[in-house]
Amino acid sequence: MSQSIESDHSFVYQAPMDKNLTMAVVLLPSAYPVLTFLAALIYPTPEI
Repeated sequence: MSQSIESDHSFVYQAPMDKNLTMAVVLLPSAYPVLTFLAALIYPTPEI
């Protein structure tokens, strides 16, 4: 029982990090076109 409690505590402590990582993984692909669009506006480059 003590092992399960320790694993639960470690999971609780690691949960915020995992949530931030998953949010970053989910948001980065969706934000990538926006970032490229803003970069194109700020630094106009010939489209390939």
